[in-house]
Amino acid sequence: MGPSRTRPVRVVLGPFDARFEFSPSMDPSAWPAIREPSPSVTIDLSRIFDHEGPRFAAGAQAVDSFGLYAFTCVTEVDEEFVVLDWQHPCYRFSPHSPKPERVAA
Repeated sequence: MGPSRTRPVRVVLGPFDARFEFSPSMDPSAWPAIREPSPSVTIDLSRIFDHEGPRFAAGAQAVDSFGLYAFTCVTEVDEEFVVLDWQHPCYRFSPHSPKPERVAA
């Protein structure tokens, strides 16, 4: 079993914090909250979240679909992600599942 199933979440978050100098903040002047590796790509999704209703729903669905497709291209069928979220419980995610869903980490 992978680290997400056998170790406490702090064991997973600790190396992430150290590697990327994670410094969460709600203050935009403190962003980005990580030291981005080089090379890396940052995509500004704010235009999607600036809208409501159908335009927001279509944009959010497109981002979700593209992200899921990309994850299936770079992982093996039996691989999982550990999704780290400093404001919510972390969870495991398997992009190759017929119906991907969150599983508590």
